[in-house]
Amino acid sequence: MEKAQVLIVEDDGIVSIDIENRVKNMGYDVSAIVPSGEEVITKIKENTPDLVLMDIVLKGEMDGIEAADQIHSLFNIPVVYLTAYADDAILERAKATEPYGYIIKPFEDRELRSTIEMALYKHKSEKALREGEAKYRTLLENIPQKIFYKDTNSVYLACNENYARDLNITPDEIIGKTDYDFYPRKLAEKYRADDKRIVEFVVQEEIEENYLKDGKEMIVQTVKSAVCDEEGNVIGLLGIFWDISKRKQAEDALQKARGELEKRVEERTSELVVANEQLHQEIREREEIENTLRESEEKYRLLLKNLPGIVFRGYRDWSVEFIDRKPELITGYDVDEFNSARMKWSDIILKEDIETAKESFIQALKTDKSYVREYRIRTKDGETLWIQERGQIICDKKGEIEYISGIFFDITERKRIVEQLREYELLLRNTFQSLE
Repeated sequence: MEKAQVLIVEDDGIVSIDIENRVKNMGYDVSAIVPSGEEVITKIKENTPDLVLMDIVLKGEMDGIEAADQIHSLFNIPVVYLTAYADDAILERAKATEPYGYIIKPFEDRELRSTIEMALYKHKSEKALREGEAKYRTLLENIPQKIFYKDTNSVYLACNENYARDLNITPDEIIGKTDYDFYPRKLAEKYRADDKRIVEFVVQEEIEENYLKDGKEMIVQTVKSAVCDEEGNVIGLLGIFWDISKRKQAEDALQKARGELEKRVEERTSELVVANEQLHQEIREREEIENTLRESEEKYRLLLKNLPGIVFRGYRDWSVEFIDRKPELITGYDVDEFNSARMKWSDIILKEDIETAKESFIQALKTDKSYVREYRIRTKDGETLWIQERGQIICDKKGEIEYISGIFFDITERKRIVEQLREYELLLRNTFQSLE
């Protein structure tokens, strides 16, 4: 295991040698010893240590506290103060630099060892936490859906970039605002009534509702969930929504076409009353099946911390990363197989669907870099499922693809119902043609 590198900042030569010997005896390497604050900055730029032991009173214009403040700002390296001074004024200045320890001279080896160990451990833990937080934030900021978080009084606490862009604000500007600040009163009251019901009964609801963007009305699918702390107390409400206007238009058009065909069959002759009634009964049964299947789809749609579907990060070579184990429920494959790149998402896509999926991706690169594509996958058990993939391609400043952020949906049931409706429409057309 590689030894941690410790940089010592001490202007007393004898004391610095003593500290160096102690540190080395504890199993650490000393990367350098410097006597002034000005020199420590230069030395860190040459060779970055894992930790700095800093005397407060130093030679030169910059004391140890000023040097520690610069180290904190420029390098994010943990600093432990070693000093003979412990008055309140110095302590207050030192605390402002967020040190990882403060040892009063003279000190015992045991005290120095435990402080160094805790400082290194705390810094490593904080770094891992920041990296994990940044990863999750990047995922949520780049998925195509709009996400918001409110307190129990429907006051906004946060939102992602996509939602803020709809409102022509930045995510920080939404904090403290309510729906009354962005929407007509009637629509805002509707949103707040939904919020109140969900928070009061601690439930999750999926709602199809109206939404305004730049003055244009559209229909969105919204999922709202009460958020609880570890003790089960409701502390807020999380929401995610996306535009379903085109889907609703297609459904309305299909419904209208079906209605027109039914009307023409009814007008043909009274001799078909019995047959017509049977057809109506079939329509009602199929509508009930459609509603049942839709409710089942909505009920079992996988959510990531109250989000529907499976959130993923993908790459140009079809490798994907997941942050939970929900994909196992659909594919049957261990998530670690994908996260370790031993398996790629393209390994389970049917070969005949690969080219169509690629074309959707290429077309997205030529437009706004967002896409929706549908294809089939083969699960571990050999079952064929339909997947709808909604994604956003993220590029660097040079326009090169960094990764894809998006969500997978299992739409197998929806595909089956649409196919049933198409078969039924064909049946009606054939019946009508036979009468003519």
